[in-house]
Amino acid sequence: MAIIVRNRFPVDSQAQKAVGVDIPFNGPAVFKSNYLTREAIKNNLINFFSTTPGERVFNPFFGSKLKSIVFQGLNDVTRENISFILNDELKNIFPFVQVQDINYVPNEDFNELTITITYQVANFGINDTLEITL
Repeated sequence: MAIIVRNRFPVDSQAQKAVGVDIPFNGPAVFKSNYLTREAIKNNLINFFSTTPGERVFNPFFGSKLKSIVFQGLNDVTRENISFILNDELKNIFPFVQVQDINYVPNEDFNELTITITYQVANFGINDTLEITL
């Protein structure tokens, strides 16, 4: 009988090695270190969706086009566009992240749209959610 062995991030097993930088940048020193791959991936996604293409120096293609939809009315077409943009960008930039579900919560009083993305990292057993407010 075959045994399925899950992949494991080797850095997570070593408590002294930082994986990334935590967001927001308000640690006791300049940056607060991040020691879990789950949190590093989530912070990378937050950083990606908070950046507009052309905003980052020396990497003009990094960033999400979600902010271009902010001033469009929220309807079925807009939701389809958001889903297409999210899935396409994640597939191209973060191919190891698989989107499970996308949920939209509009708040017309404050002209906000909260997008909740439930995702899974393939082969590593990481399931998490990310909340983006536009």
